Amino acid sequence: MRKSLKTISGDTAIENAKALATEIDEARLTGRDARWFTLGQIFGEYSRLKAPNLLADRRKAGATRKALFKMAWGSDRVVLDVSQTDADRFMRLRRSGELVPNRGGRTMEGVRDGTIDGDFRWLSSVFDWARKHKKGAGASCLRTRSTMWNGRKRQTHCVQSLATSDTRPRSRT
Repeated sequence: MRKSLKTISGDTAIENAKALATEIDEARLTGRDARWFTLGQIFGEYSRLKAPNLLADRRKAGATRKALFKMAWGSDRVVLDVSQTDADRFMRLRRSGELVPNRGGRTMEGVRDGTIDGDFRWLSSVFDWARKHKKGAGASCLRTRSTMWNGRKRQTHCVQSLATSDTRPRSRT
């Protein structure tokens, strides 16, 4: 594999080449693809390619949810590294009101389980789109499949388990 190091300085080029070689070696040892996609990359592609085809209210809701997941997990988070702990933390923050959309005048108020379910359903649809979307030479953005909480039934999706039956949102009654 050849990759431009995009530098004029020889010392910088050597440092960059060593870093790239280390990354490739690590990917080979762990069996993981060196070209992982981050949450920011997936959201960026989705916003650029899919969102313009959606109705305005769906685009706005998607932008809000995208911002929430970025606040909770960060844009640099590798999608395949999202864990059950991350999903649990997201649910806890949403329920407690510590994670709210960044809109003027919004109070720090927790949301109900239906809202959290909607957040995960949207995330699931983005990951499904990414799994089916082709990048370049026919490679999907995401290739791995697993289970994610979606309503009252389990469905197969393209990220590690975000929320399974043991952490289903509980009623606030």
